[in-house]
Amino acid sequence: MGEKEDKIIVKKKEKGIEKTVEAKSGDVNEEEKDPKKNKEREGQFKVIFVVLVLILVGVVLGFYLFSEGTQVKYSGMEFDIELYGNIKIYHTIIPVLNQYGELQANYNLYLRNNPHDIKDIPIPAVISLKRNIIHSASAELGNCSFAGIAGVNLGQFLALGRSVTTASIDRDYAEENGFDFADCNDVTDDTTVIVIKPGEETKISEVNGCYTIQFKDCEILEVNERFILGVLENSRMG
Repeated sequence: MGEKEDKIIVKKKEKGIEKTVEAKSGDVNEEEKDPKKNKEREGQFKVIFVVLVLILVGVVLGFYLFSEGTQVKYSGMEFDIELYGNIKIYHTIIPVLNQYGELQANYNLYLRNNPHDIKDIPIPAVISLKRNIIHSASAELGNCSFAGIAGVNLGQFLALGRSVTTASIDRDYAEENGFDFADCNDVTDDTTVIVIKPGEETKISEVNGCYTIQFKDCEILEVNERFILGVLENSRMG
């Protein structure tokens, strides 16, 4: 009489259905014999998978942060890329000259956008600013999260050697909140008016010495920084 073969009851899944079957001991692999080892191996695979995903995320993030290198060149200007936490800043130094062409000060310009990323925003070919500037904004600007940063940056830049007055283009809002009202009708021979308001397109336009900085979907930071770059590119302040 031949040797008696050991038979084992195992559970198998076929097409998503779990079945209990009888099998010879030789037909059962180690994972089926020991479900605990099988679960441990599955756990190890999951850990390896998570580690690989984290490595991939790290590589992609590192590439994003450092793909530009440490400097960006744009229209004859050099911007150093500086990281503040996870915020990338583009920094350059602008020499401020007096009326005699002598260096008066160095102005540190900080942009949140890569100049190359905003260069396609439409802008007049020539920008000429007078000695006096009225900076008049729409009340709707307050609905945009970056309005404060954008306003401060533009205001500081415009004030380089110029007299800047802030106002509102909304007459009712200006009267209710104690602001001056100003629009393109306030342009004079020695005064430039800059109007900031929402619109159907993010762009910069000019009519008779009045510049309209128009933004869509709260792209106020992008369009303000494009205006600053446009002024620097023209080098015709006054």
